[in-house]
Order: sequence, then C-alpha cells, then structure tokens
Amino acid sequence: APCCYLTDKTQDFGDLNDASVKKVWNNSKYTTARGLFKNDVVPEEWVGCLDCSVYLGSSAAKHRGPVDLHIEPVVLQVNGNKTINGNRRAGGAEMLESEAIRGSQNGQNEEMTEAKTEKPV
Repeated sequence: APCCYLTDKTQDFGDLNDASVKKVWNNSKYTTARGLFKNDVVPEEWVGCLDCSVYLGSSAAKHRGPVDLHIEPVVLQVNGNKTINGNRRAGGAEMLESEAIRGSQNGQNEEMTEAKTEKPV
C-alpha cells in the first residue's frame, strides 16, 4: 500500500514481489499520486488518494479543486433468465429488453448507460 490509509489491495500501487522498488516508485499510480501535490500536473487516471480524507483535507487538494477524469461508464450485460441477487425484476418480468443501468468505475462519476441483455440459449 502507498500509505496507511489505502489498505485495500485493489487500490495498491504495486507489489515489490513482482517489480523493483524503482519500477514501482516510478509507475503511473505513484507518479499520479505525487503529481496531485504539484500545480502543473493533471491526473490522467484515478488513484485512491483522490477520495482519501487526508488528501482531500490538504491545501494541495483545496488549491487544485475537484478532479474530473471523464471516466467511461461500465457496461453490464445481464442474462434475462438468471436472477439478480436472488430476485427477478419487479413485477416478475424477465429482463429481455435493453435497459438503462447505472455504471461507474471506482465509485467515480455515475452515468446512465444502455446495456443489452442476451436471450437465453
């Protein structure tokens, strides 16, 4: 983990079992995180620091303001005959038509996207 606040493995910045310290330190996640504290660097990818209370409370975050990464929505495909979380669609209807599904990536910028469901084989 890059610090004691990001303890979730999915937000890790690298693994020293797989790469050298130099390679991990200079990877895109670490350079993005360090760049958050510089005025002339615009982050190109999401890192856990962006929603961390320590960073958000820093003068660097207050000076920079909100970061908009233009995250692309995630498209989910759902098989119409399978249940979702143990429940069928409200009213018992199966999901065979296109439906709008909220998708987000890393909890950022929820947007509506259209997902096509497949008919069972």
